[in-house]
Amino acid sequence: MNPRHPVWIALSDLFLDTDTRLSFPYIARTLAASPYSDDELAAIFQNELAPAVEFNLFDIAGEWAGFNETWLIDTITRRPPKPHKLRATATLLEFQATLGLAHHLRRLPEADRQPRVALWDLLSKLYRDRVCPPPSELAELALPRAELSRIFRAEVEPAYRPSAAAYHRQSPEMYPSPEEVEANWAAWLLTIE
Repeated sequence: MNPRHPVWIALSDLFLDTDTRLSFPYIARTLAASPYSDDELAAIFQNELAPAVEFNLFDIAGEWAGFNETWLIDTITRRPPKPHKLRATATLLEFQATLGLAHHLRRLPEADRQPRVALWDLLSKLYRDRVCPPPSELAELALPRAELSRIFRAEVEPAYRPSAAAYHRQSPEMYPSPEEVEANWAAWLLTIE
């Protein structure tokens, strides 16, 4: 398999008509495992992938479940890479968020990457769910409160906070405000010894 294929497939989730933040940990894991530098990943995102799938963000009935992988690879392979001006600036910010998470993963030993991705997925619920009681998995992690706070503030918050206000404005009944995120986080911390 061409090493670009998993990168194209993972990054294509950022062009779906859904809350793409659900895919941030998976995308970051794929980017961290790739052989590409940040500049190469940015060029792949902007000049190879975006020209093939950006249309979906402007389609009234856009794809939300995921692009057919065969179609995606064939479509990108048939087009030579060319400079592309991305119209969906929010998608560029989401790419940068996943790249930031990938930086954190690349610093970890391979054996620690999947547990960190699972932790990010758990912590990201604070930004994705307005009603967000402390999950039972939190106590099972056996992480000290200071380490969990560091991971939340240094890794999860920079990736999810930039888009949080926009999601809340779009659907306040579904997505938390920044203040609600902080209140839920404080409640979560109280469950950790």
